[in-house]
Amino acid sequence: MSLEFWRLILIICVAVFVVCFVITRIGRFSKNTFYKELHKDELSSKRRGVNSTNFVYFTSGETSKFIKKYVVMKTFTDKYMVCQFARRFEKICYSIIQYSATGRAIGVLKCVELATGDSSRIIALKKRCKYVNVVVNKVDMEEINSSVIKPLSKAKIRAICFFKFLMNFAIFMILRHLFVELFAGPTFSRVFFNGLLNYILIGASFICSLLISIFYKIGYSIASRRARNGGELEYEFI
Repeated sequence: MSLEFWRLILIICVAVFVVCFVITRIGRFSKNTFYKELHKDELSSKRRGVNSTNFVYFTSGETSKFIKKYVVMKTFTDKYMVCQFARRFEKICYSIIQYSATGRAIGVLKCVELATGDSSRIIALKKRCKYVNVVVNKVDMEEINSSVIKPLSKAKIRAICFFKFLMNFAIFMILRHLFVELFAGPTFSRVFFNGLLNYILIGASFICSLLISIFYKIGYSIASRRARNGGELEYEFI
C-alpha cells in the first residue's frame, strides 16, 4: 500500500479521536459520574468577618421548602457551613454534596438533626470544597429524596468503554505514524508501512486499546455497584 494510503489512515484516526473526544466531553462521561450534577446556588451576599469570609446562598427547588439559605464560612485554614431551616422540625435528614472547583463531587455529608431550632449545627467541610448542594432526604416521617446517588447504567458504561477504545486506538495509530514518518523520512516509511512490523504494531495497538477499555469497564462496574450499595464516596454521619 502507498504512503498516501497510510496518510489517509492517519487523517481518519485524527478525525476519530477528535469526534470521540468531543462526544465524551459533551456527554460528560467522566464528570461527577455517580452523584447529582452540581447546581450553583444563587449567592445572596458576601461578608467579611473578623476571622472569616461568609458566603450566603439561597437554596433552590425542593430543598428551598425546608432549607431556605445556608452560609459557607471560610477561614484561613478551614471551611464550615450552617443551614437556615424554613421552620422547625422534629427530625430532618439531609445530604450535603461537596464539589471541587471543577464541579467534581469530592464528599457527601449525611446530616440528621432532631428537634431543630431555626438553623443547623455548624458543619465542617473539606478544605478543597468550592461548592455545595443541599439535598433534603427526609423530613419528620415524610421521605423527600431517597438518595443523592445516580449510578451509571450498563449502557452508559459500555458507551464510555467503546469511546475510550476508539480514542486510545486512534492515539496509538497517530503516534506510530508520526514517529515513523517524522523521524525516519518518507523513503524508510514506504518500506516500513508495507512490512510485517507495521501490522504487528497495529495489532498490538488494537490489543492494548482493548485491554485498557476492559479495565475501564471493570473499574466503572465496581464503582457503580458500590454506589448502588451506599455510595462511591463514603458518607460521613454528623
